[in-house]
Amino acid sequence: MSDALTSPSPMEHTVAIAVGSNIGDRYANLENALRYLVGMKDVISVSGTSFLYESDPMYVVDQDKFLNCAITVRWMI
Repeated sequence: MSDALTSPSPMEHTVAIAVGSNIGDRYANLENALRYLVGMKDVISVSGTSFLYESDPMYVVDQDKFLNCAITVRWMI
């Protein structure tokens, strides 16, 4: 029997993670989130980021605006 049939081949998965902050230094909060994900290099790899954008809060509107972005990560299983 060939190895291809007996051992599972790794599968790459890509996901997008939406992050946002409206408390304190919003930019630093998003940068720290990205740095944390980059630091997980044994598990995942960051493959891209979106532009930063600002949005009004939803539902509870008496709060500061949000700074948002998306981060794409890949991992093998």
